[in-house]
Amino acid sequence: VPPSLRQFVPPGTFLRAIIKTQIASGGETWLLYDNGDDSFPEVHLDAIRSGKATKLFNSAIGGFAGLVPFAIEPKRQALAFAYHVGFDCGDTTFVVYAADRGSYQKLFEHQTSEGRMKIIEDSAAHLEIWSADWNFDPPDKSCVWCPHRYRIQSYSWRGGEFKLTHASLTPKFLDTSEIAGKPFTLVSPKAH
Repeated sequence: VPPSLRQFVPPGTFLRAIIKTQIASGGETWLLYDNGDDSFPEVHLDAIRSGKATKLFNSAIGGFAGLVPFAIEPKRQALAFAYHVGFDCGDTTFVVYAADRGSYQKLFEHQTSEGRMKIIEDSAAHLEIWSADWNFDPPDKSCVWCPHRYRIQSYSWRGGEFKLTHASLTPKFLDTSEIAGKPFTLVSPKAH
């Protein structure tokens, strides 16, 4: 732990990530730390700004999946956080935080099964949330990590919130490790 951040990481915890961003004016440092438990660690996500910590997440979870900063507008940044609740890590919850009036707010939260979040940065951000839809699984070949058809819900940043704009279903079954193996995909609008 860097000396300048030591006061924000409690003794006996393990620092897992440090990310510097410009989400709030003047910037901040995000700290992700936990108590080191092998199963269901108590995980904390804090934003450190101007010598003060804002605690945004504190919960026992199945595992940490990822953190990624991205632009929701040309001059507004956000941070996406992904974590698992279940022991088999077959579920992923995605949360998006942004600065708001001197603090931070949760802009978006979505739980998936073997899911991922695709972030398309444009003049306004677009999110695609992929989640396995078990309703289409053959009864004799259904399991957590078996191939599934995926529901894809598309959200666009409009009027200060992410609004659902489109939903679709993949025509064929996809390998869950190819989807859930990388919880975040960041795409420029030209590559989409």
